[in-house]
Amino acid sequence: MKIFLFLLISLNVFIYAFNTHIDAAGQQSAEEVYKLAGIQNKDQVLVWDRLFDQRIWLKSRLELTRSGGCPDILIFSSSTLGGIDETNFPNQHLINGWMGAPTIEDLEALTQVIDQGDCHHMEIWLGMDPWFFNVNAKSDRWSSVLGDFVAYQRAHGSMLLAAKAYLTFWSRFKDRLSFVTTRESLLYFLNHRHDGEHPDQLHLDQPRLVQVGGAVDKLCAGATTDLYLRSHDGHFFGCPRFALSPKEISHLATTYLERNTHSMNQWDQVNPDTLERLNTALELLRAKGARIILVAPPYHPVTYASLYANAHVRGVLERLDTALSELAKRNGGQYVNLRNPGVVRCTDDEFEDSHHSSPVCLSKVVKAIVAKSASVQ
Repeated sequence: MKIFLFLLISLNVFIYAFNTHIDAAGQQSAEEVYKLAGIQNKDQVLVWDRLFDQRIWLKSRLELTRSGGCPDILIFSSSTLGGIDETNFPNQHLINGWMGAPTIEDLEALTQVIDQGDCHHMEIWLGMDPWFFNVNAKSDRWSSVLGDFVAYQRAHGSMLLAAKAYLTFWSRFKDRLSFVTTRESLLYFLNHRHDGEHPDQLHLDQPRLVQVGGAVDKLCAGATTDLYLRSHDGHFFGCPRFALSPKEISHLATTYLERNTHSMNQWDQVNPDTLERLNTALELLRAKGARIILVAPPYHPVTYASLYANAHVRGVLERLDTALSELAKRNGGQYVNLRNPGVVRCTDDEFEDSHHSSPVCLSKVVKAIVAKSASVQ
């Protein structure tokens, strides 16, 4: 029994150390990303072969005004609006502050950053994906801005939530022992154990700034897996050769609910706690001079049809739309519901998977939002 216990503990220690060293989720990239985002110029792309900390990128961009100053339009969203770029706003300054799996905690932390900073009079587009209101779609990525979240709770929220926030350390500890994290670390290890000069050593790439154009093309040409690329305006893009085929996109769109993507099959209700906390954040942002636009991004036409063919999911989505419309009106903003891709005439071939629009579709999305915003000014 003692030998078994010793082996079990040793294995867990090894797995924890291995996953921490590989850092496949980019959880330890905050310090470097903050520095790079602060000096990134319009001719540079932030590159890494792992998912660097998107929250810290946005925090840096808002806090370090030398990186471009305060935006006219700030996007807070998941990656569903992450491809919107500055070419859609020729006379305005955009910061696309998308992040992976954002939660209400992320928005509260962002509100604190805005409250303490100089960037107040912005138009803020908030991507309202359904899973933002699904208690089963959990994420603790927001813990990289833990200090801002705790400060927000102390000033405007709940001391209990501020105290509970520190439990994310335990969550991250467990994550580094999980099967999913270990699998991703192993895949990274297998793809990067050769770097040419030292074939027997693991080559760990580092986040860095690269000039747009040929340098990025060269990186993509030599990459063994897709890279994470973030432009100066905040929008992301990938290496074209890793794009999904039409057949793969169709499969993802058709099986969205079957695969329980974003825990949609477990979505029982619009989380009332999230709605209440969202309202508080919107009130604070409005008081700082921000104008709020809530946006429901489009789904792939096939995915959208499957969602509304499911009576339960359709009912929850309709209740969400009612709540968001009332919330926007209460805070002097607008709710732009583009979940149905037909509203902006986005077709099957204008999606990159079941819920990510291509640049062509996103341009239509921007035009619809701008038109709605202009109609009430």
